[in-house]
Amino acid sequence: MIGVFLGVVGCWGAPASPNADDIAWASRTGPRAAFSELCTRWGLEVAACEARWHRWVDMRAREAARRRRLGVPEEDPPLRVGVAADVDYEPLRLGPQLDAPACGSPVLALGVVSAWSNGLAREAMRSTWLGNAREHEIAVRFFVAVPETGEVPGSVLREMATRRDLAMMKWTDTYARTVRKVVAIFAWGTRSCGAYYVARANDDVYLRLGPTMAMLFAAGPPSRIYAGLFLDGSGLRVPRLETTTPPVGADRDAWLRAAKVWTVARADYPADVYPTFAQGNAYVLSRDLAEELATLADRPWTRLGLPDDVLTGLIVDSATGGRPRRVDVPADYELEGRWTRCSDASLWHFNIHSEHMYDLHLAEPTTQTRTVDVGVDGRSVVLEFDAHSDNLTALAYEFVSTRDTLVGAGCAPGNTTCLASRLEYALRTAPSFSRDRGSPCDRIADRVFCCG
Repeated sequence: MIGVFLGVVGCWGAPASPNADDIAWASRTGPRAAFSELCTRWGLEVAACEARWHRWVDMRAREAARRRRLGVPEEDPPLRVGVAADVDYEPLRLGPQLDAPACGSPVLALGVVSAWSNGLAREAMRSTWLGNAREHEIAVRFFVAVPETGEVPGSVLREMATRRDLAMMKWTDTYARTVRKVVAIFAWGTRSCGAYYVARANDDVYLRLGPTMAMLFAAGPPSRIYAGLFLDGSGLRVPRLETTTPPVGADRDAWLRAAKVWTVARADYPADVYPTFAQGNAYVLSRDLAEELATLADRPWTRLGLPDDVLTGLIVDSATGGRPRRVDVPADYELEGRWTRCSDASLWHFNIHSEHMYDLHLAEPTTQTRTVDVGVDGRSVVLEFDAHSDNLTALAYEFVSTRDTLVGAGCAPGNTTCLASRLEYALRTAPSFSRDRGSPCDRIADRVFCCG
């Protein structure tokens, strides 16, 4: 029996099925030069590098297929907004139909550093591991900034109106301004939410919220808590601009992003080693320490030339006399953009493609699923999807519209509406269950996450 696994939580799930055009687009738009240079740095043989390149193309093609299936239109008019000349940590106010509502009184406030263009990653997070955030009394906000054009695209405006969880900051969106978003996150979490804990995360991570909250609660009173994957900074070389050189012909900014490199000027950090710090893909601070980070919003003249995770480590050390209560969270991570191996013991997974979030979510033992057998081209195909999906209409229509022959009793050949209606009924009436699915890492090819 052929398995087609389609996870759906409010939108199309995983894996998406790309067509030839999607694959061609992914091959054409990929940063091949930067990718090849990284393979050399990682010490991969040519065959291994080629295999990873083709897997990267496949994941990008899945992403293109998902964008098409979500039916994201591009013709919605943008909105021109003003960009602050000075540093301002308050988000733009675009009206009650677009602004995110108050966060209430959560136990934990989670701010996600995102780019305005990363809508698919945000949707993947909402549709998978963020789906039970409310159950754990967690408030969630995505922090983005204004495109260089000064116009907020129509797709982002539509996302703001429907999801109500975006904070659009008043400055132009660049990689170097990540640290500003992090300061805004801690100011929001402490001053607007009053949460006991404040967390920051990137939009390419997968965090298991229930076990994470349990670890925080077990650590004792919410004071001096610093949780994450800790790196010994004494063993890390501080990357300097003069010693960090992209390959000939490679776009510098694209290469730095691919290599996960943040160069630091001597004027911003004179020492040659870093402090011990929680790696920046995700970390949590108790409110007292989060407030220390939030005070940077009141000092716009402060130089912010350090990566936010190193800066946080320095501030935490200063606030606690070098004695925070560290909570070590098991996490999968590799330095310098290397692909990360999926470990069964990890609660957090860093630097993963958004499509992997769907893969992991469907394999979680806590995920209730439904399955339906469907006849396609003379074969029996199994659809597996999240039992709590509220968008089965879209799932059914998309499935039948991309298959040439789908068996449907009482439907004329090619009658997509009839076939979709009957499939939707089958999906809605299928029994839900949870079963032992083995390790979620078993869903990841070679147990290694694409794409660094």
